[in-house]
Amino acid sequence: MVSRWMALTVWLFASVARSAAAGLPEPEEEQIVRIEVRGAGDLTALSALGASVLACEIRDGPVDVLVPRDSIGVLEAAGLAPVLVDPNPEFTHRVVRRRAMATLARGDDADWWADYKPLDAFYDKMLEMQARRPDLVEVFEFGRSYEGRPLLAMRITAPMDADAACRPAVLLNTLTHAREWVPPMANMYVAETLINGYGQDPYLTGLLDDVEWVFVPVLNPDGYAFSWTDDRFWRKNRNPNNSDLVRNQGVDLNRNYGYQWGLSPGSSGSRRSGNYRGVAPFSEPETAAFRDLAESMPQLRIHNDMHSFSELILFAWGYTPEASPDRALHQAVGDRMAGLIHQYRGRSYEVGPGYTTIYPTSGASNDWFYGRLGVLSYTYELGRRFDEQPSEMRLLVEESLPASLYHGEFVAGYYRFRADLNRDCTHDFFDLVEYLSLYAQGSDAADIDGSGISDVQDVIEFLDLLVSKR
Repeated sequence: MVSRWMALTVWLFASVARSAAAGLPEPEEEQIVRIEVRGAGDLTALSALGASVLACEIRDGPVDVLVPRDSIGVLEAAGLAPVLVDPNPEFTHRVVRRRAMATLARGDDADWWADYKPLDAFYDKMLEMQARRPDLVEVFEFGRSYEGRPLLAMRITAPMDADAACRPAVLLNTLTHAREWVPPMANMYVAETLINGYGQDPYLTGLLDDVEWVFVPVLNPDGYAFSWTDDRFWRKNRNPNNSDLVRNQGVDLNRNYGYQWGLSPGSSGSRRSGNYRGVAPFSEPETAAFRDLAESMPQLRIHNDMHSFSELILFAWGYTPEASPDRALHQAVGDRMAGLIHQYRGRSYEVGPGYTTIYPTSGASNDWFYGRLGVLSYTYELGRRFDEQPSEMRLLVEESLPASLYHGEFVAGYYRFRADLNRDCTHDFFDLVEYLSLYAQGSDAADIDGSGISDVQDVIEFLDLLVSKR
């Protein structure tokens, strides 16, 4: 144990000196290795080495880590037994990038989900969807990134009618972390499925008739662009933080939300950390604009901040091990999502609160959406690695689709017009009159609790819905 820590310490001092002089190692000087983590000591050792763990979940077991080439011998000497996964991830990335760009240039991208897409391709696809179905799709800008790129959202819902204002809303966002390339493809696949299915498939048609969907495929456009051109594994935004060192640049947008911001563990006050929380809640233009978008949606009922990877479905709380008031409802919806994913090809996603399922997070999106807006909020962790092969990426896109669509199915059944029986977008005395009439007639619509009969318990349940405006 002494020799192990001595080797790590010697390498650490050399690494810090080199990093201080030149910022991060050049991409060509890095490798991806897999290490079998045996406990907290190994995680501490990796952290001391400045290794970049390529996962959102860090627990005992195999972990892929991005390390400088000259650290391999030190890792072996420390007993960490690295197994080489990719000797030159930057070269691998260049191949992926060239293939994707060549496909776009040829204009033969018949299957848009067959390969990864650069930033502009997402913007173009959103505008193409709007041009193809202007009756269903509205693309709008809700802010600008740190470097001035547009933050685009896409609203998809059926043509407006008398009760359109009452439709509950679902919000799906991706690319909070720049290196997570699979989730935005899944996000756009949900949108495309809804558009293509409207008027053709009764289930999908109902999801747009009864629900308003808002998609934000790229919340971190600066970081995403940087991950294509400079550093495939860049995580944060591109706020320079008054530093010339690359290592000290950027803010983790998923530690910058204004609910329980600044706690540690759960985020970091160090600018060089991948979990750097920024100088204040919503200090970053991306999160501030996204906050304003969410607060402008009074009918918002469910949110999903889609990430990769680890095969997880997470919800509040992330900042504390204490259960949230709606713990049972969060779990029930999450379990249904996991079940739908499992049906596709047998992948088993773990469901639970962020704090106890992976690790503490403070200032994260799930806690803010639930704690401030009262919205059920989830985080996917799709897949088993960041750099999935395109064939595997396509499977993940298809695998997660039914679970994402279930968001709409759930809010349509749980929130839409349950107490607003006369469909006037208000909850008042006239709804009670309507319910009592249905109850007197013995209508199935009066069976609020689904027991098969209408009784006093249903009246109590309806009054609770009426008062809570659900």
